[in-house]
Amino acid sequence: MNELVRDAAAKGHPDAIWFLVTGQTNSPEANPEFQQTLLRAGQLGSVNAQRELGALYATGDWSGPKDLAEAARWYRLAAEKGHAESQYGLGSMLLLGEGGPKNIEEGLMWLERAGEQGANSAFRLLVDCYENGLCNVPIDVAKAASWRIRLAEYERLHPPKPMRQYSVEGTLSSSALRYR
Repeated sequence: MNELVRDAAAKGHPDAIWFLVTGQTNSPEANPEFQQTLLRAGQLGSVNAQRELGALYATGDWSGPKDLAEAARWYRLAAEKGHAESQYGLGSMLLLGEGGPKNIEEGLMWLERAGEQGANSAFRLLVDCYENGLCNVPIDVAKAASWRIRLAEYERLHPPKPMRQYSVEGTLSSSALRYR
């Protein structure tokens, strides 16, 4: 399988290039060719590389620069191809006016597209926007209720893992500690 992927990457297949570059390193800084190779995959049309470039330019968590305009550009390329995480990223940036002019209408459109694909982060943000007027979005009770239903259904199907916290006052015997 690795040989086939390497062969496809050598022939310029964008997703094969993305797969190889992201599989070679856990940290973008660990591989000096990471930025150049990831950019090549994005330029050739890999949606995954475009989303990753959007995130890296947005955060600056790589060897390349933090550049919000570039982040929005890469997110847009992937969002237009239907990538839900990129639609969420672009929608959020547009709502906040990051990387370009603030555009509430377009930001909501991208968030709703992400939500329609099941992106739970979009559910949460859309509920906050429509219910509380976050980011200067006009309050819309019906839309807030609709997205809240989607969020509740997601949370029902994907409950958070239980957390256990213990608080002990005083001292415990070693047998009591083993029991806990």
